[in-house]
Amino acid sequence: MLLHGATPLPGAERTLRFLQQRRVEFLLLTNGGGTSESRRVRQLSKLLETPLDSRQLVQSHTPFRMHAQSAGMETVLVVGGAGDSCRAVAESYGFADVVVPADILARWPAVAPFSDPLAWTKYARPVADGKKIDAVLCFNDSRDWMRPLPSLLPAVALAPG
Repeated sequence: MLLHGATPLPGAERTLRFLQQRRVEFLLLTNGGGTSESRRVRQLSKLLETPLDSRQLVQSHTPFRMHAQSAGMETVLVVGGAGDSCRAVAESYGFADVVVPADILARWPAVAPFSDPLAWTKYARPVADGKKIDAVLCFNDSRDWMRPLPSLLPAVALAPG
């Protein structure tokens, strides 16, 4: 562990510099996500006062990248993050058709009747009746933990039969 929140732990910078000076290869692993690896590495480099490379970072959603071109992954429901940041990450990975909970809520608002539409309508894209969701990918904790839960029901029901 290198950080507690946004605060570097004692010795974190020194340890990273030690590894880099000796050309020891290392990866940084985090259960966090919701942003691109390059953006997260810029944040970490600044916080830890150590230059890092995005190839040295594995976030919670990084492994999904290898599935972007897989057969049967044409339309994915991506859950998590603020706004549609995870949609942007999924699209950067190569997923062709990315749906987020806001898309479903804009099409079927009764799914979450107590949700605040101002919090998500600006991120919504149209979803057609009968759209088939091939996979649900959890990229990060959702800012509104309640919103993605009911949106999964219509996602399943979007596919006929």
